[in-house]
Amino acid sequence: MLEVVLYYGMEFTFERMRKNNMSTRKSFGVFLLLGLIFSLLPGGTSLLASGRKKTSLPFSKWSRENAFQFLHKSKGEMREFEFRDSKKADLADSAPKAIKPPLDEYISTLQASAPYIPLVKCGTQPEIIPVTITNEQARADIDMLEYLFDHAYSGKEYWSGKGVDFPGMIAELRNHAAGSGTFPVATFEEVIPRRLAQIQDGHLGLGGLKYHRFFRHTDAFFADLLVEKQNDSFIVIDSQIAGLAAGEAIRIGKENLFPTLSPRGKEHFLVGLLSASSSAFLQIQGTNGSPFQLPLHRCRLSNYADDDTSVFSSTSLEGVPHIRVQSFSGDYNKQLEEFEKSALSLTEKPAIILNLLGNGGGSEIYGTNWLTNLNGKVASSRIGAELKSPPIVESWANENLDELPPFLQEWVKDARIQLEILKKNPQKNWSVWYSPASSEVGTYSGKLIVLMDRWVASSGEGTVGHSKAVKDLLLIGENSAGIGTFGEIRYYLLPNSQISLSLPSKIFLEPGVLEGKGFLPDLWLDTSDPLAELVRWLHDPEGYRFHLDVPSEITSIDFEQWLNGKPSGLKKSIGVSARQFGAPTSRIIRDETTFFEGKASCLLTGDPQTKNWWYLGHAFPVSKKRLSVTFAVKGDGITPLPYDYNNCHIGFIVQYQNGKYKFFTREFEGSFDWKTETVSVDLGDDVVTCEFGMMLSMGGKLWVDDIRFESSEIPPSPNR
Repeated sequence: MLEVVLYYGMEFTFERMRKNNMSTRKSFGVFLLLGLIFSLLPGGTSLLASGRKKTSLPFSKWSRENAFQFLHKSKGEMREFEFRDSKKADLADSAPKAIKPPLDEYISTLQASAPYIPLVKCGTQPEIIPVTITNEQARADIDMLEYLFDHAYSGKEYWSGKGVDFPGMIAELRNHAAGSGTFPVATFEEVIPRRLAQIQDGHLGLGGLKYHRFFRHTDAFFADLLVEKQNDSFIVIDSQIAGLAAGEAIRIGKENLFPTLSPRGKEHFLVGLLSASSSAFLQIQGTNGSPFQLPLHRCRLSNYADDDTSVFSSTSLEGVPHIRVQSFSGDYNKQLEEFEKSALSLTEKPAIILNLLGNGGGSEIYGTNWLTNLNGKVASSRIGAELKSPPIVESWANENLDELPPFLQEWVKDARIQLEILKKNPQKNWSVWYSPASSEVGTYSGKLIVLMDRWVASSGEGTVGHSKAVKDLLLIGENSAGIGTFGEIRYYLLPNSQISLSLPSKIFLEPGVLEGKGFLPDLWLDTSDPLAELVRWLHDPEGYRFHLDVPSEITSIDFEQWLNGKPSGLKKSIGVSARQFGAPTSRIIRDETTFFEGKASCLLTGDPQTKNWWYLGHAFPVSKKRLSVTFAVKGDGITPLPYDYNNCHIGFIVQYQNGKYKFFTREFEGSFDWKTETVSVDLGDDVVTCEFGMMLSMGGKLWVDDIRFESSEIPPSPNR
């Protein structure tokens, strides 16, 4: 019988072998594209230096994309993609003898011979990565690398057919390691990413002196413009663009129109484009045929932030049930079982918001069970295949039983039995399954709104796909990550260089979902406050109009006025996180006992038990000017904590048209009395975004007071 798999992929985490578990997460305007990891930040600060010693990011507010890139996996997270009632695997090839399209593009044969080479157990090696190894050691690592790509990577055959030259990569590495002498470990990290640059696989990863991924996301870029379709014309109904006023008609291609929340009986559209590279402008035509250049920004939905640090919560937004689930990791099995049950009380509700924002995946069973409890059935048209081979089975067999939940202990025990069989008769084979497409819908008669963004990935996206069995379904937000074609990661180490690999072992094909592009929403949202928009739309379908969420000018923040636990003028969100939902969070306090002037200051504080750290920020409109901030600051015992990403910074971060980011900040450490600091930045024509931010993710206390902003024309320069 075929093994029916109800999960795929995993949450975007990497490097379970490393001890460190602190990562950065969610941007205050930093939207670095997924892809090859940035090796250096502005100022030459290495993200991960040799030896994995303490590393401090020059600014603390990073995107979820960087969380994928930098996160050190905990022992619990490594199993977040497993389901709870796994059937024992059978190495016998019970799959059909003929491989049907489209799987035949990914797999040519269901069974083949495979050698057995013992693996290094992950986590047993010292965590310091050597700068050099001997050429003899390098040759052994290259042999292991070839073995793993040939027999443990589910995408090898597909990408070989697309022109990726795996043998050429191995040959180039062997050429570097010829003869005697030493081999720079960085050579692996230069050759492998370059040779595999064509691959689009968000689950494939390489870790060494730096981290490398093989993924590029197609993002939505929008203008601050809202248009309405009137007959065959598109009329501007709201514009924040100089020279383009409400009431004007524009000519624009269908590919640049993105349907958004609209009043009943009308069709409103955002204007923009989808692109895998940073896009600053879009040229359109006025009704007179004259060209008009629209400035663009990356979709602002990624600026969304809430105070909810639990993995699952159930609340009501003005009478509308709001189900928030931020991960499907099996580490949170108890909470996610409560999530599953929550659907049972919602079956008669006229509308539900399922908020998946930022959900990078885990076990797909949780989303499947929730939808089944709500709707009676889930949609499934997925085709899949599982690779079983000596290295994959051994990676399971090497797991530590004491660290596993009972349902996975049986899985590992079975893998150990299978491994002994494979040692005597090594082979690799594929099990495949074909889910029949079905247009049947379930029993839920209300409206299900699934809120998603570019961070929804892997089994998070599987939940989006399964939700299509709901009759009245709306996918709202932005396109999902598009990570899941190759899934269920296994982890490996090259024995001498300690280069680590995350290699998917399964294939999942779902109609309409492209790697790097994901699911497209029915309605797009370009806002950092999507819940407010949804509630207004649900309660006032006749008079609703989408609100353009544009950056605003502010002149001062004195911390006298606070609302909902945050100072007026600043947005509060989690800036650095160990991705431990429900873990202790840093504190942001209105301190009336210590201040520079006035009656209060803002105190940021945390300790070694803190796992989630708050960030405060404000986005400014971009124009050709100089922006300066002056603030008062005081510190008490600001000390690095025993993990990476210790940050204590205040200042600006800007994004340029080429997609690069630069930080203009002041860093603080130790104890010091009140002092004033000034930071300035020039916002020239090539600047796309600018945000002021402040945060502490170190031990100790940081007080901030009397923030003053000033803007002026950029002074002339002979170099400008």
